[in-house]
Amino acid sequence: MVLKVELFISGTPGTGKSTLGRELADRTQLNYINVGEYAKDNDFFDGYDEDYKCPVLDEDRVSYSGVFAVVGEVDADYRSTDLP
Repeated sequence: MVLKVELFISGTPGTGKSTLGRELADRTQLNYINVGEYAKDNDFFDGYDEDYKCPVLDEDRVSYSGVFAVVGEVDADYRSTDLP
């Protein structure tokens, strides 16, 4: 039996999401994906938020890309403007 592990780490900028994600990946031998970098590399942004001064992630395009259906991923480090 193969277990599918997906871990999403969220938080405000500068709280250590990337550091934690990389450390977890190293210790568990899972893959680390920086969602912000992945979205940038694949043009998965849907505009720019002037208030927060950051691009708006097109979550549907990221979801449908299939990258997060891979067994054993640690996904981390995306700043979202959708949260209060």
